[in-house]
Amino acid sequence: MENFKSAITTVAEIVALYVPLVGSVNLIAREINHIYENAECNKEICLIMTNRVKTAEYAIETMMRNIEDNEENIRKKEYYLAFQSFINVLQKVKDYTENVAKLKGYKKFLNANDVRTRYEKLTDEYNKCMNDLQFTLAIVHENQRNSDAKKVTKALTDVQAALTNLEGMKQQIDMIAQEISIIKSQKTSDVHAHMINPNELSEPLQISKTDFRGSDQLPISRKFYKGGVEVACKPIRDPNKKLEAELAILKKLVTDILRWMSPELIKKYKQNKYEERVYTFNCEIFSFGMLMWELCYETLPYKDFDANTISEHVLIGKREKLFLEKLKNLSDKEIQKEFTEIIDKTWHHTPHQRIALTNLHSILEALAVKYPTSPTQTPLQDKPKNFVRPMGEENSSVCFEMPVTPLEKGIQFHQAKDYKNAWKCFEENANLGNVEAKYWQGYYYYYGHNNITKDIKLAKKLFKEAADNNHIIAQVRYAVALLSDLRKDDDEATKEDNRNQILHYFKLAAEKENADAMYYLGDIYVHGKLKVQQNNENRDLGIKYLKLAADNNHENAKKLLKQLRIKN
Repeated sequence: MENFKSAITTVAEIVALYVPLVGSVNLIAREINHIYENAECNKEICLIMTNRVKTAEYAIETMMRNIEDNEENIRKKEYYLAFQSFINVLQKVKDYTENVAKLKGYKKFLNANDVRTRYEKLTDEYNKCMNDLQFTLAIVHENQRNSDAKKVTKALTDVQAALTNLEGMKQQIDMIAQEISIIKSQKTSDVHAHMINPNELSEPLQISKTDFRGSDQLPISRKFYKGGVEVACKPIRDPNKKLEAELAILKKLVTDILRWMSPELIKKYKQNKYEERVYTFNCEIFSFGMLMWELCYETLPYKDFDANTISEHVLIGKREKLFLEKLKNLSDKEIQKEFTEIIDKTWHHTPHQRIALTNLHSILEALAVKYPTSPTQTPLQDKPKNFVRPMGEENSSVCFEMPVTPLEKGIQFHQAKDYKNAWKCFEENANLGNVEAKYWQGYYYYYGHNNITKDIKLAKKLFKEAADNNHIIAQVRYAVALLSDLRKDDDEATKEDNRNQILHYFKLAAEKENADAMYYLGDIYVHGKLKVQQNNENRDLGIKYLKLAADNNHENAKKLLKQLRIKN
């Protein structure tokens, strides 16, 4: 996918680019619905988010079903990027819903106002995506927005009331939560399973009729999943013992016809689901398209590919190229164009989107009438073909020019000190709402990489946005930036707000076993910094944090423990 203009040649291939994006939307939608069904609190907020995502999901399904009506849009790079941006927003919606659904997740927010502010921000981002994707029915309009806002306010009031009842125990609960976090972070390598001597094992005294262990009554099919992650042993209940031979024949047959096979059938055999019924007439339409391609180009489909490569190629939505031959005869040009369009319509990744038999018949009959074969016409000549371009390139104004550089590539540029290309990548991905990219933007503004003028204020803003979306390193950097910003001349309310934020973000990162956050918390609790009460309980908590950081090879934590004369 380095250059969309040369790689994307058919509607089927363009649609295939959207298939994984649609899959991501469906997966996140299911996860959000699951969160709603298991919500402890703020069920109204979770329901609002679930309904919005389901509405968007329906709009996407409608678009994919009527793909020909939306062809102009899906060919535009801006539309594809808007789709990617929507997935980033959905991920934020999922994380937000997950946090508000549980009381333990609710503490990731500073207060109820923070929950409301993030809700409003997500609503704005959601509406922008729906507008960019032209899903007008999914946009949250003013009346609905006001109604939802009232439900959100009530839900937050109820949660706040519950938390207020626990206010007297707040400090104790917070302390217990941190203790639990530390325990969870500690290594469990000291726990060992008792070794059993094989000589002490014996067969059971009584064998059950349903116990097939060691029995040769049924053949056992063993599936060893790659990487040794899972091993499943399942009996194949076939008393005639013919299945094994039949499967061997079937596997050979599948390999031979793979070049013409539809993606749903390839998936079935690749996953060894031989008894699954996925074969429909749409499979034949796909194979017919492959046969037409073979006749048009007079070569075997995927000629230089092995079975594995063909499977991977087809399953991600790729197909053979539909090249246009440089022809002098106008009729030949028209026939070639019509044929390539027919093939394109048979190759859709989604079975029901392939051309119907009646339509196919009508088109072929019309072509036969329009371009009748002359009795004196010479047969096909075996001569070299002069192909000029893949089908679809003649209309480059509606083709993607270049996709966004993957974020991983930008990080590689950064590690190689190619800051110019790294910054370009981070900027592109940040514009799509990618949280990791926004963190990197903040990093560049903070340190002035790529000759960018340092802007600590903007860096902090970007760090905070990433931190609020569960970016661990951003949580630490934002807290450190606030720490260096503490001033004696600030009013007391500002100082207290900053102190609370510093502790809040360090705790979030420490829960995820970040050694820097553990070190800072240890230092704060041991020395009573940020107006943390100095007592034995806080000191012990601080020492535990320092030890945990030291266990993760944090040098400053080791030095501080040494200064405190505490053995690690």
